[in-house]
Amino acid sequence: MPSQADEEAHQLSYLQKHLANIISLLSEPVEGEGEQSLVLTMEGFEHLGFLIQFGDKGSEGIPLSQAAPFFANSDPDMPAVPVPASQALDWLLENIASSLEHITDKISAKENGPQGGSDQDVAMADASSSSVRASPNARNCCFIEGVSKSSYVKQASDLKHSSVK
Repeated sequence: MPSQADEEAHQLSYLQKHLANIISLLSEPVEGEGEQSLVLTMEGFEHLGFLIQFGDKGSEGIPLSQAAPFFANSDPDMPAVPVPASQALDWLLENIASSLEHITDKISAKENGPQGGSDQDVAMADASSSSVRASPNARNCCFIEGVSKSSYVKQASDLKHSSVK
């Protein structure tokens, strides 16, 4: 049975593969610009919140529009300016890729297990060099902690004729 991290990686890979089509369905054409010019409104972008959650597990997620740099801090009394669909797609794909990398690191750390006593110094050196490398981007980094999925399982005993209890 796949681990939760494996399942999340699979879901994110699937989303990454189909995100361009999803965004094109949520986008609106710009009048007079030709077929290739699609924009994504904040409302359309928020619909992606049904699929993608930003934030730490166990805590309430960050609204997708607040995680995105192009809609963050928008005045609630003013309509947000639509963004090019390609810009939203690029930003989401970057975040999915970094989340996949984060999940892959977690999986490989679990597979490698705890280090032996003599290897601990090497592991600490590796950890400090990688944290230095990641620190400039740590403030701006968002991890997608999972893909929303809802299902409701009922037992056969819950079925009465053609309705569900």
